[in-house]
Amino acid sequence: MRKSWQIMLVAALGIALTACSGTSMSSQSGNEIQGVQSQDASAEPAEDAIKIEQVPYDVSPGVDGGTRRAMFSYENNSDYAIVGIELELLPREDAESEQISSAFDYLIEEGMTEEEVRDGLMTCRSTHIVSPGEASQETTLNFSGYYVNNVEQYELMEPDLMTIRYLHDGLIYEEYYDFKSGTYDLSSDVTKTDLWGEGEICASVPRPEGELVVDVDESETRFSFDTEGSTPDGFSAYVEACKDAGFTENVADTDITYYADNAEGTHHLELLYSEYSGNIAAYVSLIGE
Repeated sequence: MRKSWQIMLVAALGIALTACSGTSMSSQSGNEIQGVQSQDASAEPAEDAIKIEQVPYDVSPGVDGGTRRAMFSYENNSDYAIVGIELELLPREDAESEQISSAFDYLIEEGMTEEEVRDGLMTCRSTHIVSPGEASQETTLNFSGYYVNNVEQYELMEPDLMTIRYLHDGLIYEEYYDFKSGTYDLSSDVTKTDLWGEGEICASVPRPEGELVVDVDESETRFSFDTEGSTPDGFSAYVEACKDAGFTENVADTDITYYADNAEGTHHLELLYSEYSGNIAAYVSLIGE
């Protein structure tokens, strides 16, 4: 199956990751992530733990960054906290040439052919945590590397595959739904969300409270980690936690990056945030090494 996941949660029923310090939150408000807990922690969820009808989605006209776009959102009517969803759509075989020329006019003007449109792939992606009973934030759609600027393009598509990443017993599971066959499949890949380091470099930074730490790498001179399901607010909160931990010297920052040294001049920190993947990437290294 096609997948474009790069991304990487802990807590259910209000359980947050223990941390040195720091604050973060889901795509809703607050740090608590709601979701079911199995009575048997070893029990693997069913292939259709989240049924397709429990995640109704919508594509509507909207505005993103001052530009008119088609915007995707969904509702989580399941019992699980959803970490991310990706919906893949393919052009309808019955789409007429005139419809394609009208809906994709600005792409055709840039040189895209009708054949390339018919061979294209549209994706809708949400990478922020959505608790049961909540709705996702609106996100943009992508068609073969371009923003989808009108709903008419979406209306010429039909759903092909949906990938749902969700939290169960502190682990992220990945479920697939095939719209053509109406079947479900559960990936054998399971992501742990309680990872952290043990060394001196790791101890120099706070663990991001309430975030899902899904990848860690540690050596004598460097420590790094990645989160999944993080929001811009969660990134900002972690930046503040790192400032409180002393990383306030030689600062270079933007809305999605923060570089700084600690006050002692022994450690260098780099933080990067991707809203597309819902990922905070952190790198801490010894200065001079």
